Amino acid sequence: MRPELVVLVTEPCIAKAHSPAFAYYRDGRLITAFSFETLSHSVGDEPGLLTGGYSARPSPESKSSTK
Repeated sequence: MRPELVVLVTEPCIAKAHSPAFAYYRDGRLITAFSFETLSHSVGDEPGLLTGGYSARPSPESKSSTK
């Protein structure tokens, strides 16, 4: 079994200019990490791992149809 760790920083230190962030580690290595303020600047061994998961797209239910 490979050890995995997900870190969500939900209340960062505003005085030090840290923003809310996400980091995913596997086997002690950083796999992907990003700031929720700059989603396009991912880092790690696989920076694009979650690209499709955190891009903002409207859901089909939110689209209104006109007749």
